[in-house]
Amino acid sequence: LFTLIGGMLFEVARSLESESHQTLILRLCGAYVAPIIDAVLNIFLFASLGVMLAAAGALFAEQLGTSFTIGVLLTAFLTGAIGRGEPARLLRWNGVLVTTLVVLTLVVLIPVLRQMPFPVTAGGILPVLTPQNWVMGALLYSSFNLVLALSPLSALGRELTTTAQAFL
Repeated sequence: LFTLIGGMLFEVARSLESESHQTLILRLCGAYVAPIIDAVLNIFLFASLGVMLAAAGALFAEQLGTSFTIGVLLTAFLTGAIGRGEPARLLRWNGVLVTTLVVLTLVVLIPVLRQMPFPVTAGGILPVLTPQNWVMGALLYSSFNLVLALSPLSALGRELTTTAQAFL
């Protein structure tokens, strides 16, 4: 879902040669709804930034034994430094961060799965880990994260020259 919808957003941004998410939202939602969507998006982005900074401060305090404020300020500085660059640099940093997160997730997940008993019941394998409506869960998760990524995706879209690049 991420690849499909993200690629579609990239393609629309490429075809519009959008320089910001506002161009994309205006085209997708129309003149009356776009300001409302833009306001909601900004609220969610600001709230997500607050959660990210609070989590960084808590991690610095808990794991490194430093001040909560140092963690918040360092994360805010790095976020601002990366975000101020051109879209290509933002995309490179995103690639580094996503790769690091996937590797670290596997480093933690594989030992846990090796020691985890897999319950098999009449309800099927792993009933405790299976959400009741996984399709809706996948759609909601993908759409929430892609809406938050709309700002950088729309700015990066103008960097693409072909439709194939949007889906790679």
